[in-house]
Order: sequence, then structure tokens, then C-alpha cells
Amino acid sequence: LSNDFKVLIRTYLSSSKDIKNIEEEFNAPLLELNLIEKIESHKYILNKINRSIPLAILGYCILDMTQEQNSTSLKLEEIKRTIGNYFCITNECLEDLLSQLHEVSDVFVYTDHAGIATLDIKQNSEELRNKLLNNYYHAN
Repeated sequence: LSNDFKVLIRTYLSSSKDIKNIEEEFNAPLLELNLIEKIESHKYILNKINRSIPLAILGYCILDMTQEQNSTSLKLEEIKRTIGNYFCITNECLEDLLSQLHEVSDVFVYTDHAGIATLDIKQNSEELRNKLLNNYYHAN
């Protein structure tokens, strides 16, 4: 188990602060994601600071998730536990993104009443999911 953990950490963190050769970069292929941060000699934390994802990609993920669940509504807690954790997004950032989702499509309706935040989806189709991805990838 100790060796497995070391391999995991080396995948996300460089063994040295200064990457001086290309071999060192290949030893830490996920270094640029900046997902894990070393805080002490044997202590690491997930780095969720200043992380965001494009609205179209978030919209696609939510539509895909609700389609799999055959659902038209998601509670904020469920989105935090799934998509928020998958992308290492802080709760505050996730709530901001959800409140902006209507900008990419009017099928998303985010409400927060009496402390219960919910994202409702008016329509969910394969065509809409593909449109979100196409709009994102053609713009970038």
C-alpha cells in the first residue's frame, strides 16, 4: 500500500520543486492539474482553490448525469458530492457556476429557496448535450 501511495503522489507532484529536465515532467504527468498539494513532509491535501470549469462542460455533465438517473432535478448537495468532487471545485465556486448555467442554455433553472438549492432541467436530449459540447469546442 505504501508503494501504491508513492506512485499516486508522484503522478500528481514533482519530486523536486524545480523541474529541470523532461524526464522529471514525465514522472508527474498530472502535475499541471495542481490537484494535490504537499503541506508537510508526509501530509497532502486536495487543492480546490481557484478551480473552475467552463459552463458548457458543466452543463453537459449535469445533463448527462440527469439523463442517466432519468431525473429532471438535482439538489445542490448531490451536485457537490458528484460533479463538484470530480472536478475539485469549491462549494462556493460550484454555486456560482450553477447560478450562471442559464447563460449557456435556458433549460437550466437554479433556485435557492429557504436554504434548499435545486437545479431543474426543463429539457434533456442528446441533441442538446452535443450542442453544448460543439459550442464549447468550436469556440476554443
